[in-house]
Amino acid sequence: MKRIYYAALAVALTFTACKQDDGLTLTVNGVSPQKKSLEELPEWNRKQYLLLRDTAAKEVIGEVDKIEICPEQNRIYILDAKPRAGVVAAYDTAGHFLSTVGRRGQGPMEYIGVSDFDVDADGNVYLLDSYKGDDNVLLYDTDFRGIKEMPLPFEAGTLCALGRDSLLFGLESWNTGAGEGYKLGWTNREMQLARTDCAYTEFDPNVQISDYVFGKSRDYIVYYQPIDNAVRVFTRDGKLAKVFRFSFGGHEVPKEARTDIQAHWDDYERYVLLKKVLAVTDRYLIGLFWERKKDRLFVLDYRDNICYMDEQTDREETGFACGFSGGLVSALTIEDEAYPDSVNNHIREERMVLEMRMME
Repeated sequence: MKRIYYAALAVALTFTACKQDDGLTLTVNGVSPQKKSLEELPEWNRKQYLLLRDTAAKEVIGEVDKIEICPEQNRIYILDAKPRAGVVAAYDTAGHFLSTVGRRGQGPMEYIGVSDFDVDADGNVYLLDSYKGDDNVLLYDTDFRGIKEMPLPFEAGTLCALGRDSLLFGLESWNTGAGEGYKLGWTNREMQLARTDCAYTEFDPNVQISDYVFGKSRDYIVYYQPIDNAVRVFTRDGKLAKVFRFSFGGHEVPKEARTDIQAHWDDYERYVLLKKVLAVTDRYLIGLFWERKKDRLFVLDYRDNICYMDEQTDREETGFACGFSGGLVSALTIEDEAYPDSVNNHIREERMVLEMRMME
């Protein structure tokens, strides 16, 4: 069984939120954080903009799913992971388009579609192709030359490079290969499975919730896959450091709705869940709530026990909150009066702008 996308869950982010005193019940590890507006977080207003200066941005990328900025290699990578058409585009840190990584096809070192990618400490790029027969990882060097193609002994939806020696994979619920029944698998550089963790329980085998990746910060790697509301945080070498367990009181998704989503879809109008986690730093956990079928960005200050949540907006932002590289990275494609004139002018010319809110 390959990737199945439940349309309403895989839809591009339409970011909508309510006022802060709206009755949202939230506890994290059994403690209720104080709730504040995201505008009250000082770091939230420390913004930088990068104009992608070539028209290739929108010709190559349709919807932005993930962005990784690698200043050491003077590279920016952007993933458009739409089913069977995923592609990774590379730019320099001045915003100039360089190349796509690899090429689409069914021959050696070609992919059907990229579902995820990562960059290791040496700047090598790993592409995960979940569509070409058995799942494969394609490895490219810093100049985008193909090094090797490696079949996986399991089915995976996401990956993360751990240093230079190993990788961490998010395994699919329907995986019947190595690591069957587990969410996480560690491999060596030859893609041999070394260990697994985190068994699948209370999941819907007929639904692939596709909008999840490993989040990375300077100190941590974070894994979260809906709908269990448990966030697992690992050190950069893949050792479990901490777990954050979210609860939403009477609006928690019950077991029967977790294990048969389609039959209970209408009931999700009253449920709240943790949808996506972008990063965990030494102070913040940054992610999205899915609150009664609407997205809501939040930043949890777990040191001071404060949850900062965004105000209401009805703007559709297809590239919003799609990466973390020292800050929350978004791809701006729609004009807004809050943006500088230079940003709106660039968007008006059918070009893309990256916005980074500094959080480290």
